[in-house]
Amino acid sequence: MTLRVVFDTNIVVSAALDARPIKSQHGRPSLCLRLALSGIATIILSRPLLAEYEAVLLRPKFALPRVRVRALISLLRRNAEIVEPAIIPAQLVHDPNDLHVLATAVAGRADFLVTGNLRDFPEQHKGVRMVSPAQFLAAVVDIGAEE
Repeated sequence: MTLRVVFDTNIVVSAALDARPIKSQHGRPSLCLRLALSGIATIILSRPLLAEYEAVLLRPKFALPRVRVRALISLLRRNAEIVEPAIIPAQLVHDPNDLHVLATAVAGRADFLVTGNLRDFPEQHKGVRMVSPAQFLAAVVDIGAEE
């Protein structure tokens, strides 16, 4: 069984920052993203979510080279299933800017939405479980042990 996963923008940003030469590349967000890209999960994306990833990654405060950001966005786009976000009630999320993230997960029938901001989302909605990077990694290990 292949897992279906949506990564909140904060996970992608953390993973990109982990990949800088001065970092260790062993942070949980980076590991989650690398595992998903290795084929252990199907990454679910939407055009609004991809656009948000790129806009946030290009913020000057992160000092990430534009070419590297574009390469990451391209890599994600090539290795993901692109969906149209579902229409869901706005009151499900604490921050209205997060609505499209959950809507992408619902539309893509994701098993998990991995986020560093669990408080901004419900625990579960329409079969999508909101989890931290550590919880996602534990679920991957548990599922791998079952197979």
